[in-house]
Amino acid sequence: VLAEHHGPALEQAAAQVNVAGAYTWGGETYKQVPRGYPADHPRAEWLKYTGLAVFAPPLPIEHAREASLIDAAMGHFQQMAPVYRWLRAALYS
Repeated sequence: VLAEHHGPALEQAAAQVNVAGAYTWGGETYKQVPRGYPADHPRAEWLKYTGLAVFAPPLPIEHAREASLIDAAMGHFQQMAPVYRWLRAALYS
């Protein structure tokens, strides 16, 4: 989050997911920026997270009985993929 390469990339990935639909974020543990980190940092809000997850909105129950379930789920996976790509790049670079 603090790194000048990965931090802005996280913001970009999050923005892509946020404009894609009604996705919610999980992993925020702290109510304020943890001690030792600058509270005025441009990405201070992300420092409150000890994990990172994106959740898709619930699918209609009708999808459970139809072949469209796979397409609907894949659509959500594709919309959330920028965060997956960010995590992968941050971990393996």
